Amino acid sequence: MLKTLSIAAVFFTSLLLVLSPAVAEDEGEADLKKMAGEWIPVLMQLNGKKQPDKVAKSIRLTITGDKYNTVVGEEKDEGTLKVDATKTPREMDITPSVGPNKGKLLPCIYELKGNELKVCYGLNGTERPADFKAGEDTKGVVMLITYKRASKNGRR
Repeated sequence: MLKTLSIAAVFFTSLLLVLSPAVAEDEGEADLKKMAGEWIPVLMQLNGKKQPDKVAKSIRLTITGDKYNTVVGEEKDEGTLKVDATKTPREMDITPSVGPNKGKLLPCIYELKGNELKVCYGLNGTERPADFKAGEDTKGVVMLITYKRASKNGRR
């Protein structure tokens, strides 16, 4: 009986180890599905300084699958994003294919709660932010943006 319980325990432990990455991968895919749509910044900070509302109001972020498209005034930035739901905080890698950061990897962290998406960008392309702070003491260039899902008519 004890041998049977030991074998069962080893089996279930092995099964959990095999399924854990799949569950986390599914969570990442679920996050991408939840992110789909149009987002509008409601708060932007760059190295501890709140950015003007005028700048935030000129930005529209659209996510479709693993692709994003951002319009900042007249300027376009688009590319791919990859999420990792196994990390805490959750990680996102952005690779622009169009725009000023074309071909550069932007390591980020993100938090998705209902109709709010918070992203902290490591704009220097080398260091991923450790937390959701964009203070003056942060290493490199860090931008923190809190987005709200755009309503059907494009307003907040």
